Amino acid sequence: MASVEILFEDTKLTITTASGRKFTDICDDFDTPIFFGCRAGSCATCLIEVTQGIENLSPHTNEEEVLLSILADGNPKARLACQCKVLGPIVVKVLEPT
Repeated sequence: MASVEILFEDTKLTITTASGRKFTDICDDFDTPIFFGCRAGSCATCLIEVTQGIENLSPHTNEEEVLLSILADGNPKARLACQCKVLGPIVVKVLEPT
């Protein structure tokens, strides 16, 4: 399995991990600035903006798209970290719901 690099803009933390892992599992293994509440895509605690590499995350679910349209004010780079698998290198920062 290939390795991917994730840069967290908020803390300048860079981690390397295996491709295809759930973002929640990655954040559980490392001390990241992303917090999780429900882990089911309904609380928006894990709202992030992918400033580079958004194409390297798994596709949105319909439920995630609905919540993002409400909480992220149409930001096309917003994702819920609990709903993603990391497939390639990304750069992210934590967002506050709008």
